[in-house]
Amino acid sequence: MIKDLNKALNLITENDDIDPFLASLKKLVNADGKFSTVLKKTGMSKEQLQDILESETDLYFDDLLAILRALGYKMTIEPVS
Repeated sequence: MIKDLNKALNLITENDDIDPFLASLKKLVNADGKFSTVLKKTGMSKEQLQDILESETDLYFDDLLAILRALGYKMTIEPVS
């Protein structure tokens, strides 16, 4: 699943399309009971997290970092080849 998330993140920079990334993030958050873990670790409400994952609200960078951290991941930046 993390490979899908990485690939989708690359699509954002290549095509300005965030939808595949949000779909992959949603899959990751909903896997194996991680939704409640993300809620606890981020302090977000259930509605706030659902709105982010359903593209009902804007995804802010600090929210993205908090969700990734709660899942045990970090984001890195690399130069474009």
